[in-house]
Amino acid sequence: MNLSPFDPIQHGFRFPNCFVNHFRFGPLRFTSSGRCGGMSYVSLDYFFGGSPVPETTDLPDLESLLGKFIVRRQVQSLLNQLPGFANGMFNPFGMRSSALFRRCLPGGSQLARLRQAIDAGRPVPIGLVAPKVGVTDTHHQAVAVGYSVSGYDPESVRVIFYDPNHPGDPVTMIPDLANQRFRTELASGGTSRSWRMFFVDTRYRLKPVPQEPFALSPWLTSFLG
Repeated sequence: MNLSPFDPIQHGFRFPNCFVNHFRFGPLRFTSSGRCGGMSYVSLDYFFGGSPVPETTDLPDLESLLGKFIVRRQVQSLLNQLPGFANGMFNPFGMRSSALFRRCLPGGSQLARLRQAIDAGRPVPIGLVAPKVGVTDTHHQAVAVGYSVSGYDPESVRVIFYDPNHPGDPVTMIPDLANQRFRTELASGGTSRSWRMFFVDTRYRLKPVPQEPFALSPWLTSFLG
């Protein structure tokens, strides 16, 4: 197993990704769940900045320093990963399922990028694309911290990641060749969701964690309603 220095138990947040987002567009109101991209980015910001993540197990309020920073990094993560999600979601009638899946197996571009980063000791953000077809699918963001593979054997692939939905419980992705997707196992012995593919976010850049109060941009504050 090839592992980066990022330990999901030590460097991941202690609270789960249970955020509820309230949005507004003029008279329209709707809600969504989760800030997985923001939590992934901020955990890496702490890691690469050489500081430990806060040990709180309580979900940070939007008005707190950490809460605001997670929101800001959530927006940046979505902007950075939008091309990857768009590419993974474009799968008319399932015609690209096999090709997308193979990118994450030996010889594929996404596994190669992940291996290059981990071999250099660098954990990386990844986007996880849901297996169903449709723009309403719930996709996900996480931090890849390790992998293993034996030659070109696709069944040997394992990808370890920090999942903001499962604090203190590293997740392992395992290829399900028959169904052309990845199943997942938690270190605690349970299972989580399956994924069609993953892609490596090469646009992440370290952002120093703010030490002083700051305000979110007016448009974002208005958008969050």
